[in-house]
Amino acid sequence: EGKNPNSCLIRCASNFGWDVSSLKKWVVAKQKHKCKSSICQKGMTKSKQYVAAAFPFCAAAGIAMWYGLMETENGGEYFTLYRTLWVTALFAPPGALIRWKLSIMNGKVAEPFAWLPIGTVCAN
Repeated sequence: EGKNPNSCLIRCASNFGWDVSSLKKWVVAKQKHKCKSSICQKGMTKSKQYVAAAFPFCAAAGIAMWYGLMETENGGEYFTLYRTLWVTALFAPPGALIRWKLSIMNGKVAEPFAWLPIGTVCAN
């Protein structure tokens, strides 16, 4: 993690038969090639990289869902079913993520209601 190992660690690794000089070369090579992508070189944080990677997928999924909703308007006996499935597919992933994030609140209520999963109740 960017720190040089102390002499005791180097001796221990050598005693166990590790090739310490090769390990040092590997660490240097890994640090040189740590961030070659254009996104990383622009100074983006890890969370911003995830958002940048997820955006095209979310946009494509949104377009597909919108098309599915518009296409089901042509009628047919399964119109209500398809519309319900598309709306469910649209709101289920964000709802699951919100419930997961709010779950940190579970068990944080005062003692008479400590059993109440307040985060899950808020998500619902």
